[in-house]
Amino acid sequence: MDPHPTTKNYSNKPLPQKTDVLVVGSGYTGVVTALQLKKAGVDVSLIDKGRIGSEASSKNGGMCLSGLSTALFKVKKKFGREKMVHFFQEALEAINCVERLVTEGNIDCYFRRNGFLEAAFKPAHYEGLKVEQEFLAEHLNHTTILIPPEKMRSELGSDLYHGALVEPVSAGVHPANF
Repeated sequence: MDPHPTTKNYSNKPLPQKTDVLVVGSGYTGVVTALQLKKAGVDVSLIDKGRIGSEASSKNGGMCLSGLSTALFKVKKKFGREKMVHFFQEALEAINCVERLVTEGNIDCYFRRNGFLEAAFKPAHYEGLKVEQEFLAEHLNHTTILIPPEKMRSELGSDLYHGALVEPVSAGVHPANF
């Protein structure tokens, strides 16, 4: 059973004969695009093959993270420092955007800036987290918190990990409520 009731079924509603913009797909990107266009006074229609807002976006982990899917040092190497900084700033702005949407829409989706913790499975991973922390501070002026191995029990209640890095700006939401 779906953990959140699905939206109303619009499958019997006829499509408009005319629209300025047709947005295909009602995931986060489609819905936010349609909302922003509507706010700007554009006649917009939103369609999806299934029920509006009921597919992957509403079933993900609900994490709003500050990083990119590719390591930032690789982004710097491939695109240069200026683009890397720009990409990182856009990732931070994406979290801010979600927060604004939640606030403006009064959306009860448990948006919280609890940060993100990356735990080290091996001592070598912890050394990599130290390097990442230094990189973020040096190149992006971004502060993170390094948790040494001896403090992991008090942080996570486990001795399994060899330290961690906490990124405090990241957030989480209940994805289906959002």
